[in-house]
Amino acid sequence: MLKNSSDFVGINYYTARFATHIPEIDPAKPRFKTDHHVEWKLTNHSGHIIGPGDERGLILSHPEGLRKVLNYIKDRYNNIPVYIKENGINDNDDGTKPREEILKDTFRIEYHDTHIQQLHKAIVEDGCDVRGYYAWSMMDNFEWEHGYTARFGLYYVDFVNGLKRYPKDSVKWFKRFLKRSIGQAKEEEVKEMLRVDWNKTLHEQVSFGESSRFFVSFMATNQSKREEENRCSSDLFYGRFDVLKKIEDSSSFY
Repeated sequence: MLKNSSDFVGINYYTARFATHIPEIDPAKPRFKTDHHVEWKLTNHSGHIIGPGDERGLILSHPEGLRKVLNYIKDRYNNIPVYIKENGINDNDDGTKPREEILKDTFRIEYHDTHIQQLHKAIVEDGCDVRGYYAWSMMDNFEWEHGYTARFGLYYVDFVNGLKRYPKDSVKWFKRFLKRSIGQAKEEEVKEMLRVDWNKTLHEQVSFGESSRFFVSFMATNQSKREEENRCSSDLFYGRFDVLKKIEDSSSFY
């Protein structure tokens, strides 16, 4: 990478694969999937699968891979700033699943919980320069060749009835996680969130407006910190991780 040619690296991380070398490929059929002489596999030589999730959707969860990717970028490219632009997991929906079942997305909470734990280790223990983390995605959307059947959203979208949105359980977890991470959670606020009627649509909930304002405030705070870092380069390493260093064990946020 040309020195000073990039401000940051953005990565989309979902899962990982085991890799094995392919010594020979068919020269008459050049393909990007074979030109690198690598075969991607879900299981290793002993039959160990890369991670859970095959029975539910497209993504097998392997959070350790995220930490490895971040360390590779740190070591290979002189610890250039990194933004994790996409990280998430889907739920297959062929149109027959009840909405109530899809809203109970415990697997998604577990996915983000374990990946954020690995992100925390990469930053605090390994010194990776990670500036941002974006969950994919806020709402269910059109996912390429899978259309509307692959639900990645924290909010359920009813594509049949006016695109109404309903918060999944992962929304409740994320709101608690983010507020605790900057020391703003209060016991009564948590109890209030537990009383929310999650069958209401997104815009019917008063808490959504409060949550939106919180996210804006949270990002503005981070932006101010980044501007301060640029002015005080000597404090870069310690200053940029103030928020993440205060994160408690994320397994306690269920």
